[in-house]
Amino acid sequence: SKYVPKNIVDQSLVAHHNVETLFDGELRIISILFATIHNISQLYDKSNPQQVHDYINSYFSLMAKCIEEHKGIVDKFVGGSILAIFGAPISSIENQKNSVFCALSMMEQLETFNAENREKIGFEIKLGVGIHSGETVIGNIGSKQYITYTAIGDTVNTASRIVDLTKGIRNTVLITDSIYPLVQECVVTESIGETKVRGKENSINLYKVLKKRI
Repeated sequence: SKYVPKNIVDQSLVAHHNVETLFDGELRIISILFATIHNISQLYDKSNPQQVHDYINSYFSLMAKCIEEHKGIVDKFVGGSILAIFGAPISSIENQKNSVFCALSMMEQLETFNAENREKIGFEIKLGVGIHSGETVIGNIGSKQYITYTAIGDTVNTASRIVDLTKGIRNTVLITDSIYPLVQECVVTESIGETKVRGKENSINLYKVLKKRI
């Protein structure tokens, strides 16, 4: 359960009686959140590897707690990125709202984290978050020797492309029109308009999330 969220481990042990059914996937509408440190290479250039290791682990722990508090799960850490899932394995009709509120909370937590560590390590994280919602295949994937619970499909790919667009904008949350109609009454947004996303034939309507509505 240190490698796979405990609720997924428990669910798998109860629901699956053999290794074949353990790998059954399911289609589900979920929200995918990608959070990427855009200046991660500058951090790795620091001279003290142990200090960098401790620093990045502290950051990941803080973000993971935030994700869990908003009913999401951490799918994986990749380099300076976090992939989080909202709406699985436990279904939630508010997974879009949870993902956006989580992103805003992550930005708030980051401000404090940067302030506390600025002088200690001489570095500030510049974070970008991209969120997309849609039908996704989700379940246990892997081999008999190694299993990981993850989501695969266009929804995941689109979210990863969207976070790339935040690179030039410090600490920004971008959502698509798959999310916007379900959160527009809860958050203040700024329309980015139709935007060409790498790997997608058609443009996507994007919105920058500014803050929660009072």
